[in-house]
Amino acid sequence: AFAAPARAPAGAGAGPGEPDATAPAAQPCEVSVAKNVALFRPSASWNPITAFVAGFLDGFYNKYTTMQLLRGRAPPGADGEPGEVLARGTGLDYIGINHYFNQVVGAFGASVAHEPDSVRSDMGWSLRPETLYEVLATYHAFAPSLPILITEHGCADAEVPDARRVAFLERSLLALRLAVRDHSVRVLGYLHWALIDNFEWADGFDPRFGLFRVDWDSPGLERNVTQGGLRYAEIIRANDAAWGLAPIAAEEADGAGG
Repeated sequence: AFAAPARAPAGAGAGPGEPDATAPAAQPCEVSVAKNVALFRPSASWNPITAFVAGFLDGFYNKYTTMQLLRGRAPPGADGEPGEVLARGTGLDYIGINHYFNQVVGAFGASVAHEPDSVRSDMGWSLRPETLYEVLATYHAFAPSLPILITEHGCADAEVPDARRVAFLERSLLALRLAVRDHSVRVLGYLHWALIDNFEWADGFDPRFGLFRVDWDSPGLERNVTQGGLRYAEIIRANDAAWGLAPIAAEEADGAGG
């Protein structure tokens, strides 16, 4: 969150060798990174080897870099020497999280989870919106003093209408609401990926992540809102993640005595 730069009155230019008074003055800002987070699940929870590998990958991939940044220190170099203290020296002001999928862990590594009973996105990722709850709860416990900003979270759905995106969005926002209620997670915001269809580095223009669908063949790249975009707008206007859902889902979000 950046404050608008303060400027000196017009005509207050600097003389030779003097600082330019018309330049933007330094303003406080909040600094963080957007960390991709995957949930690593052992393929066999009873197996101590897969459980150990899942824990190792979670610590190494998800938490190690974040921990160093929280300490205000760069990761160690190849020579094993401790990393230098970062210039800012005070770590992160909040935690930025990108989250899309789980990974199933075997004894020899991990692969993107493809649960047979789950709905999948066009990327082949199992759509499990409840994992957003787990990610928020885990990172809140990891750094309880810092708020969290969901910097990326979305679903590739090229179907018209985009029913998978609508359901995924609804359940994901409910999961976020439950994490706030159950764990007192301070959530700065939720940024859905993406506003419009985009170019994916590994997959080109085929995946449709946008709340607005882009017609790549039209001269003006015509954009039309999806059902997912309309549903998201309804939830935002109501400022209620359970707005318009079936009663059972709304009760789940509110909880007994919640």
